[in-house]
Formats: sequence, structure tokens, C-alpha cells
Amino acid sequence: MSFEIENIKTEFAEHVKALQNDISNELKRIDTKIKLNEDIWERKDFAGRPGGGGITRAFEGDIFENAGVNTSEIHGAINPDFAKKLQGDSDQLWAAGISLILHPRNPRVPTVHANFRMIQQGDSFWFGGGADLTPFYPHEEDFKYFHKVWKDAAGEGYERMKKTCDEYFVNAHRNNEMRGIGGIFFDHHNTGDPDQDFNMVKGL
Repeated sequence: MSFEIENIKTEFAEHVKALQNDISNELKRIDTKIKLNEDIWERKDFAGRPGGGGITRAFEGDIFENAGVNTSEIHGAINPDFAKKLQGDSDQLWAAGISLILHPRNPRVPTVHANFRMIQQGDSFWFGGGADLTPFYPHEEDFKYFHKVWKDAAGEGYERMKKTCDEYFVNAHRNNEMRGIGGIFFDHHNTGDPDQDFNMVKGL
């Protein structure tokens, strides 16, 4: 099992980096005046040893007021207090993921956010992620399209992921006002079949 997990970790990390490039190229295609500010960073773990890093890409253009497409792959010791809050059984952590947020200049075009990750803590590992949409103007055709894309991608898991997102995607200090139209969200996803779980997240 450990050999299989190591292979999936490698493939997942490579996949999100390739996806970052695909999304970056698509942003450049859509917005020909877009400018990229890239930061390739490294970090130390809790014990002060090399702990991986990532690639942060910030964009600004005529169509996108600002956008971020970021990847990371980190490893090493974590704060024991933080370790206790996670699902795993160790103070050693490995995590890789991709996140994006797109803010168009046109206020009639919704803002979109998405992130997907894989985490291993000791002998435990899981996937998580989600996507949501925050419109400024209520164009219902946008809402229907957004949810249909995720419903088609998530299949039988869509209703569960949508419900989790709806419960999370609220402003509690504003009488539980929704922050947008929701989307999907899941965490600590591990069915016991690593290949199946990886393929699901890769599909999303």
C-alpha cells in the first residue's frame, strides 16, 4: 500500500503542476494583455529543515483584474498542536495541491475559486477540495451552467459535495447569508481505494 501511495503522491503533484500550466496558458489565450508575476518559493518545516515549496502565479490584464493560480508540494515536521487537529497520526506531513481565484474586471462576470489537494499525515492520507462562484449580478444561466459542470464531473457525489459547500459557504455574522451560489466542497476523502479516489479528484 505504501508503494502505491508514494506513486499516487508523485502523480498527483505532477498533475497539479501540469494543470497550473494549462490554466495559465488558457488565461493568456483569453486575455492577450495579461501580465504574469511568478514567485517560486521554498519553505522550512517546523524543525527548520527543507520542507518543499511551490509556484505562485499572479495575473493582471484587461479581462482579468487579478487572478491567482498556485501550486505547492510541502513536507516535513509540523507543529504538534496543529498535528492533533488533523485526521492523521503523526507530526510529519506531506501535502500537494492547486488553488485558483479569478476576478474579472467586468462586474457582470462572476468571481470563481477552486482548490484541490492531497494530504498524508503518518499512515493516513486523504483528498479534499472544492469550487465556488461569487456573482455580483444574478444571471441565472451562469448559475445553472456552473452547477451543471460540477454535477457532471462529480456524478453520484455531487449532492453530498454541494450540501457540504452550502453549509460552509455562508457568512455566520450576517444571519447565515450565502457568500455566493455555492458549488462543491469535500474533505478527508478516503474510500480505501487510492486509485479510485485519485481518479475522482483528477476528474474534478
